[in-house]
Amino acid sequence: MPRKIVCFIFFIFCSGMLSGCNTVVDLTKEETELIAEYAADVLLKYSGNYIDRMDDGEKQIEEAAGTKDLNSTEEGTTAQMPDTEEATKDQTNMESSKDNKESEISTGSEKDIAKIAGISGSSITYKDYLITSRYPEKEDDPVFLEAPEGHQLLVVRFDVADITKEAVAVSLMEKEIDYSIVCNGTKTAKPMLTILLNDLGTLETTIKPDENQEAVLVFQIADDIKDNLDSVQLKVACNNTEHIIEMLK
Repeated sequence: MPRKIVCFIFFIFCSGMLSGCNTVVDLTKEETELIAEYAADVLLKYSGNYIDRMDDGEKQIEEAAGTKDLNSTEEGTTAQMPDTEEATKDQTNMESSKDNKESEISTGSEKDIAKIAGISGSSITYKDYLITSRYPEKEDDPVFLEAPEGHQLLVVRFDVADITKEAVAVSLMEKEIDYSIVCNGTKTAKPMLTILLNDLGTLETTIKPDENQEAVLVFQIADDIKDNLDSVQLKVACNNTEHIIEMLK
């Protein structure tokens, strides 16, 4: 019932009581309180922001009873506890499934990332790497990365080439490829997330015939590793196959 209608009804009701037949009706204190309580209840009932606390309380009691029924035995006294043997069996099955999934990853020898990613008409091959505190090294470049204190940037550079006689679109944005480098056989790092336009992880470009472009992956390494690199491997994982590219050995 709209608020205006409720107010109008109470206005008519009060007018009748006070002026009907020129007779004033005297109400007792209890009657006045009952009318006020009824009016408040009607107004609150048809207010959009009102919640019936009684109904809400009853719902909570019902929900609590339902929860008790679910968690109790027929006698309603003892809660059902999970079987320890079954829980152990489920945990063993989960670990076994995880081990099987990891064992499904095979080792590949493909060096062309375009082939690994299934991009035809182009090639993406490792070129070289450099270690620097800032990339790009040009001071006037508006977008650049700077190594934090105690670290250096290891920038892996790639040649992106068109191997056809037509322009080729190269898109790695939606490809599920995982990159990582391993330094000295033990130190592993993931590439940084950057907004560089030539970041290989998010590369979107078009290569013209006989054109080469450069793409990069940027990693952080500690200062103490910089001058003590004995080996560097780039690992490229895609479709449950991990390909290893030797950068330094």
